Amino acid sequence: RATRETVDFRRLSRLVAGAFSARRKKLKNALPLDAAEFAALELDPDLRPENLSPSDYLRVARFVAQRSEGSEGSEGGAGDARA
Repeated sequence: RATRETVDFRRLSRLVAGAFSARRKKLKNALPLDAAEFAALELDPDLRPENLSPSDYLRVARFVAQRSEGSEGSEGGAGDARA
């Protein structure tokens, strides 16, 4: 049986809501990532939010969580989504 990673549902929800908050916004202006992070995630920052799949959003949310884990601590718990 494959192992599933978790992501904080609240974090994922905020990420997706932020990405779609304005019309015609590009990912580079919608997601909390810099150019190197977009490259590490193999995402084109000039794409629009609707171009990402749900699994792409999960990947970004996990990346942001890992990046900020040291400063915010773990927010796991009942709000986790499994992918």
